[in-house]
Amino acid sequence: MRTKFLSNLFLFCLIHINVLNATFLPYKIQATLILKILNYDQNITRNAVDNVITIGIVYENNRKWVESSKNLLIELLALKDKKLINNGVNFCLLSYESFNQPEIIKAKKISVLYLNIETSENIVKVTEFAKKSGMLTIFGQDSYEKMKNGISIGLMLENEKPLIILNNESAVKEGSDFSKDFLTLVKSYK
Repeated sequence: MRTKFLSNLFLFCLIHINVLNATFLPYKIQATLILKILNYDQNITRNAVDNVITIGIVYENNRKWVESSKNLLIELLALKDKKLINNGVNFCLLSYESFNQPEIIKAKKISVLYLNIETSENIVKVTEFAKKSGMLTIFGQDSYEKMKNGISIGLMLENEKPLIILNNESAVKEGSDFSKDFLTLVKSYK
């Protein structure tokens, strides 16, 4: 199963993206990985409504992060009907400032938070909220360094290849239960 997953991902990269010239994992690959990873979380529907998972993309309110959040959303929307995930899926953009009103975030019934946040202090605030609310956190920029802030899954390039990093301790605190198959596919954060 691992070999098939990795070979499919490698072919996807060769066909669709020139990974060798990227400084971070391109959003098209991140979007594919995010949707595939969710299939390995046996508790992913814990916040779902009618078996539909909502992925919130959290951004800091500056042009760089707003634009990159929109780019990821475009890639996720392009994959929405490709059946990469066993459940239905919706998406929403969330300004970091919206976490000052947690009742609004909770009302959206979000299962996954993709953090497009640069400031460590803000990352910690969002990951603490995610742990209290049962939301899986994912980060795709300079992931390994940011994992120390409590993020569960990091997506990055290592030696010009996609890499998934799992902080299983954080994932469990967020309510996730990843299958043993998934654990063999990822690099553990220590």
